[in-house]
Amino acid sequence: DPADMAAADDAEAVQEDTADVWPKTFTITVTGDTTLGSTDDLRKREDCFEDVYAEKGAGWFFSGTRDLFDSDDMTLVNFEGTITESNSKKDKKFNFKAPAEYVDILTLGSVEAVTVANNHTLDYGTKGRDDTIANLENAGITVSGNGQLGVFEKNGVKVGMTGYCFPYKD
Repeated sequence: DPADMAAADDAEAVQEDTADVWPKTFTITVTGDTTLGSTDDLRKREDCFEDVYAEKGAGWFFSGTRDLFDSDDMTLVNFEGTITESNSKKDKKFNFKAPAEYVDILTLGSVEAVTVANNHTLDYGTKGRDDTIANLENAGITVSGNGQLGVFEKNGVKVGMTGYCFPYKD
């Protein structure tokens, strides 16, 4: 129908005219600490993270916030832990570690970005940190923190992120 085609052309022209109009609305959801996996001691318990993952699956963990995270443009979490197979942990009270498949918890939960600027980034040394960043980035998650600038882009909007962890003792 020629009238339908003309209406579609008009709608497309309006969309092109307004595509780069500013200001744009861009919604970011920022959450607090997010830890995947357990410490060695916690893995000994029957209710450890790994057992819940095995029972309920990766999609369960953010199921209560998924609608909110789906409705924003970007969800950023403070990623407290590592995603590594390294067993070379630092001598400290809590060392958090998860296998690479746990990244699905974040992607299924509609988490698009993380900061790794916190006291658990080096729980398994620089190898653990490097593995974590690689596993997150391979899943399409933007990583920032500890000197790494993350840039997330959606619908023509770029968001630059960085994060810092201040030194602490004990």
